[in-house]
Amino acid sequence: MASAIARLAWVQQYGDAYWTHQDGVGAVEVHFGPIGPSCKCCGEPLDKHKWLRLILGDYAPEFRRLLPPAPGGN
Repeated sequence: MASAIARLAWVQQYGDAYWTHQDGVGAVEVHFGPIGPSCKCCGEPLDKHKWLRLILGDYAPEFRRLLPPAPGGN
């Protein structure tokens, strides 16, 4: 659980995270702010979807307990 909390805190530096469902499957939805994740070497913006998959990993059960539902009740 501690690793999931740390990963979630990292994601929340860039936006608001919510728990939602897409096609009947639970998912993390992130509403990014104006500044998203960037490369630590060159500062280039990173692909947000790839970055999220890398950071969030296989922690869906933990995120389900930690995150509020997405606005709109998805």
